[in-house]
Amino acid sequence: MKSQEFDPQHWIDGLARALAKLWDVQKPFLNDYWSENPVVRKINSQTDRVSTELSTDDLRDLYAMAYQDSSRRDRFAGLRSAADPVRYLLLSHPSIVRVVGRLVGRDEFWIQVLHQGGSTTLTDLIAGLMAHASEQHEDGLQIAASKLCSLLCQAEGLKWNEPSYKLEVGYHAVLFYGLTVTEEISLEDGLAIVPFSQIQDFVDSRQLSELVPLEAVVHGYRSVGAVVGPFRWRPALKRAGFARGSNLANPRSFFMEALTLVDLLAVAHATHVAPLAAVRSALHRSVGQLLGGFHTTGSVTPIGSTRWLDDFEGFQNPTRQALEDVKHAFTIRNKRQFRELAPALALLSGALLKEGRFGERVSFVLAAVALEEMYDVPERGVSSRLQNRVSEFLGTDASDRENLSQVVKEFYDRRSASVHRRRGNSSRGKDPRLFHKGFDVARRAFFKLLTEGSPENWKDIESREY
Repeated sequence: MKSQEFDPQHWIDGLARALAKLWDVQKPFLNDYWSENPVVRKINSQTDRVSTELSTDDLRDLYAMAYQDSSRRDRFAGLRSAADPVRYLLLSHPSIVRVVGRLVGRDEFWIQVLHQGGSTTLTDLIAGLMAHASEQHEDGLQIAASKLCSLLCQAEGLKWNEPSYKLEVGYHAVLFYGLTVTEEISLEDGLAIVPFSQIQDFVDSRQLSELVPLEAVVHGYRSVGAVVGPFRWRPALKRAGFARGSNLANPRSFFMEALTLVDLLAVAHATHVAPLAAVRSALHRSVGQLLGGFHTTGSVTPIGSTRWLDDFEGFQNPTRQALEDVKHAFTIRNKRQFRELAPALALLSGALLKEGRFGERVSFVLAAVALEEMYDVPERGVSSRLQNRVSEFLGTDASDRENLSQVVKEFYDRRSASVHRRRGNSSRGKDPRLFHKGFDVARRAFFKLLTEGSPENWKDIESREY
């Protein structure tokens, strides 16, 4: 069969029918295998029932015994007779024909997935198909066959009117904790902010569970989100080979931009949003499953941990105005006014973390330093000049300017008490309202300076008379 004559839908339908026959035949063989090799079965947390999902490893072992253990050849004759038609259909796909040929006895070949590769067999592919089918609610075998066809067609460069599984799309991602994202927030260049539920099949949640409070795990990572950057890929099939480097561009710039986005989310919402981990080159877990057992959920590099927290009270949802501020700031991230304010952004985001035994004291200091940077305050008369510049730059009328001046004075007094260890004044730091008022002043200044730019001369502003 030539590649141009290949009918993907006909192949899928035939493969699904052959798999259905094998599904029924293998049941007693699997039961015997489990009796001889007891395993801990997964429990469905929603129904408290034993999971009906099949293990790829169990199936691979079973098929290997059927074809490779000569001492039990007669015992597995029925299983082989049901599996051979499936193997024959797999061999009829152009991607596999090209590297293996049409003989059923030639099973082993090489698959390259991004920067990893390995030897696999036709029975490994069957195990992946069966395991993936068992996870579906209905039409599992048809879905599994269709997804495998999609992956194999990508490898061969074949085009067909396939369902949109998007298995050709992978992600780099930065996971964060502290903001409850419920839907995708699209950004430029294909980047997006998504809830963890949208990327959970691309991430090993066992590694993530070690970085967040137990409360977050229990509630399904509801306050874990991700900044994601998509990329496209396709597998490569060879008769034999070794792992080669990926053609993907180095994602370093993506990770830097994603961390900037996390900082912007925190400052715009005035809430603790902590980066947790960088996930590189993540593919959907079903890709590895269907291709014979590869690990495709990406490499996870921890950035920070919120494990020490019990929980946040009242997780925030993103707000429309804050997201507009974030999007605008992100679009000008490469312009001079953003680069000049980048240190202040990092300081303000850090001020919200409140980590360590003296977190509140550190928060006041970081936010105050950010204010000084943004308002370009000289070394002398810092408090009074900061009061004047803030009130004149942000104030809308005389009353508003007076209120702003008072907030800055109290906030800066608290900062000075922290820096100079004036224990008599340290009680002010126990009132979180003062920090929030001062931080709000800094947040407003940051986004206004991004939008309007700095005045030509701050001295002119602080010397205004009304």
